[in-house]
Formats: sequence, structure tokens, C-alpha cells
Amino acid sequence: MAAIAIAIIAALIAITFPFAARPLPHVAAFLPMFAVYAVGADALSAYLLLTHARVVRYPPLAMLAAAFVFGGSVAGLQVMTFPTAFTPSGLFDVNGQTSVWMWTFWHLGFPLWILAYAIVDARWQRSDRLGLAVRPAWLRAVVPLALGAAAVALPVSIALAGRLTLIVHGDFSPGFRNGVFPFVLIVNAVALAAGVVRFRNGTVIQVWVLVALFTISGDVALNLLGGHARFTLGWYVARLCTLISTSTLLAVLIAEIHTMYAHAAELAGIDGLTGIANRRMYEERLEAAHRTAARSRRPYAVIMFDVDWFKAYNDAFGHLAGDDGLRAIAGAARASLGRSSDALARYGGEEFAVVLGDTTAAGATIVGERIRAAVADLRLAHGPASGTAFLSVSVGCAAYEPPSDETAFDVRTRADRALYAAKDAGRNRVEVDLVARSLEGPSTYSSATGVPIAEVTCDPL
Repeated sequence: MAAIAIAIIAALIAITFPFAARPLPHVAAFLPMFAVYAVGADALSAYLLLTHARVVRYPPLAMLAAAFVFGGSVAGLQVMTFPTAFTPSGLFDVNGQTSVWMWTFWHLGFPLWILAYAIVDARWQRSDRLGLAVRPAWLRAVVPLALGAAAVALPVSIALAGRLTLIVHGDFSPGFRNGVFPFVLIVNAVALAAGVVRFRNGTVIQVWVLVALFTISGDVALNLLGGHARFTLGWYVARLCTLISTSTLLAVLIAEIHTMYAHAAELAGIDGLTGIANRRMYEERLEAAHRTAARSRRPYAVIMFDVDWFKAYNDAFGHLAGDDGLRAIAGAARASLGRSSDALARYGGEEFAVVLGDTTAAGATIVGERIRAAVADLRLAHGPASGTAFLSVSVGCAAYEPPSDETAFDVRTRADRALYAAKDAGRNRVEVDLVARSLEGPSTYSSATGVPIAEVTCDPL
């Protein structure tokens, strides 16, 4: 994407360059609008970079933030001094030169700050590779330093404006004759070359910093080599390049934040041990399945299964082995599900749950048996105190089959009741709780025999 962006910007500059000197109307409102956007975008980029530096604990990013603090601050001051932007001659104007000197400091300072970031970043990474504790405390002061440099640029520009002419009647030729503008071109070319060397294989942020460097270099080239004057096609397109330069990294930082939020939201629903959904996510999937089933009048099923004698396993082999066993069981259960929409979750401890959309009690029993058999096939040796040779699971199933006034909690309760029935019946088996269509209430049935194993009386809801 960065390469495509550079190609588009390069094409824009190449198309504009032959016509860059063509004069265009003087739009008085353009500069204030430009300044509001440029200053706001740079300020927001700097804030996000500083936040990112604190979150990832990587102080060199503060140097990059300082570059945008400096650029945004000088951009705002430069527009204030620009003729006709606020006053006919511009604020703090001296001989019509103050504004162009501010532009010069802006387009010198920004690439130099990027160069400083590249140097600090390289040394920081080198110290990490060598195991050195090189942590310069002055990095905390770079943002105030950038603000100070921007503030100093104004009085220095006023002082230089009375001594050295860069522009006459909108023509930039004097700045070339006295060597100031060639120096600006050289600094930007060196910064761009260093950026290509340092950032082309860097982080996402660094790659887009390279795009910003390329764009600001295009701004300088169009201004100084193309248009040679204000309010030409090259001058306007150069301002557009500046806006692109201030926007690229900001857009990437916002996209990175969106990605991090999405990742955080995903992790919030994942069980850290097994990598499957946690109880919070399970509750959400269960409620969603219940709403869908009630609306579409289609069934859904819930499976609850629990590892048999798991405390004895932990006592015999240790908690690390117990964690490995839970991960293996979660993997076997996940492989037993036939559809991507089937939701497996760790309900708590050694207990797991599954939500099966558009599934009857009979279908849930089949899936429950697949899970039980898959765990048995793992042949994880059990502890001697358990009385069994291998780890196994007891499985309980229940289904919501409309028409019914049951809630999701009711269905889950019946599945849990079937799970305890499976444990009471000898473990390592599947039981299903069916809702009888009679006044006698629901009964629990064995998946193996299809006959009632326990009569259950429900409290009235």
C-alpha cells in the first residue's frame, strides 16, 4: 500500500511538473483552511505517536512525534505570517520575507527531525541487540524541545528577513542565487535517501514515515523547481502534497488503533489457556442463538461436558500437565464439531460448553458422542487415584425446540443437569435432557438406551 501511495504521488508530481509555473487564481481562504488541517493532523499524529511510545515502551517514537510537533507548529506560524492570510502583508512581516523564511525552516526542520529519529532508532535497536542499557533520558524532553524550536523559528525568521532576500514579487529566484533554496533541496534529498535505507524494511509506521518524507520532498521540488512562484499550479499542488504528507501517517496510526481494538476485543472473548472462547463469549453466543431460534422457530442445542476425575489427574501429574491435558481436550472437541458456526468454549475449570445452531436433541447427542470418543482417543493416561486408565469426559445435552417459552438460561440448566446425570450414571458417557410435552415436566434420558434414568421436578418459573 505504501508503494502504491508513493507511485500515485510520484505520478501526480510528474504530471504537474511541466505545467507547474502556470498561474492560478489567488484564493485568499485557501491558506487558513490549509493551516487548520495541517496543524490539526500533525498535532493528532504527534499525540498518537506519543501514546504508542508509552504503550509499547519504545521512547524513540517520541523523536518521531517531535517531528510532527515541530512541523505542525511551524506550519501554523508560517500561515500567520503569509501575506493576505490574516493581514494584507502578513503578521510579523519584514520586507515580505518572513513567511518564506518560516517555510524554509519548516521544510528544513521536519526532514532533520526525521533524520534524528532514524539515528536514535538505529542506536536503540543496536543497543538492544548488544544487550546494552543505553536509555538516554533526554528523549523525554524532545517534544518540548520541538515546541521550543518552532517558537524560536519565528524571531529568527524575522531577523533573517531583514538581511537576506528569498522572494521578490512572488518569485523564488533570489533564494536560489543566495544558496538557501538549494540547501533546502539537498537536505530533503539526503533525508529521503536516508529514509529509504533505514525505513524501507522497517515497521508499518516507519514505512509510512517514508511516504511522508517522499511527499514533503515532492512539495519542495514543486515549489522550488517547478512553479518558482506563489499561486501557480505547482504551488497549489505542493500544498496538496503537504496535506498528503500530514495525513498518511495519521491514517495509518488510526488504522493501527482500529486493529489493536479489534484484537483486544477478540482476546477479551478468548480463553488464555486453551485458545477457544471463554465463558463471556459463550454467554453471548448462547443468547444470540436463543434469539435467532425464537425468531426463526428453529431449534438449537447446548452441550456441557466435564473432565472426569480431573483433580486426581492434577494431583498425580501436576498442574502443568493438567493444563496440557485441557488444551488437548479442547483441540479434540474443536475437531469434533462439523460446522464453523458451532461455538466451543471453556466454561470454567475443566468444564466446557458448546452451542449448536439449528440442531435438535438427537443431533446434539451425536455431536456429544463424537466429543466423548475424540477425548477417549487421546488416551491421556489418568492418575492411579481416579480408578480409570485414561482421561475421559462426561457429556450432557439439551435442545431448545419451539414452540417453547424457555429462556437460554433454562436450556443451559437442562444441559448442566444432563451432565450431572452422566456423572451419576458412571461417567464417560453422554446424557440428554428432553422436555416432555406433558404436565409431568421434563425428564432426563440416556443417549445410549433412550429410556428415562431420572425423573426431575422443575420449580415453577
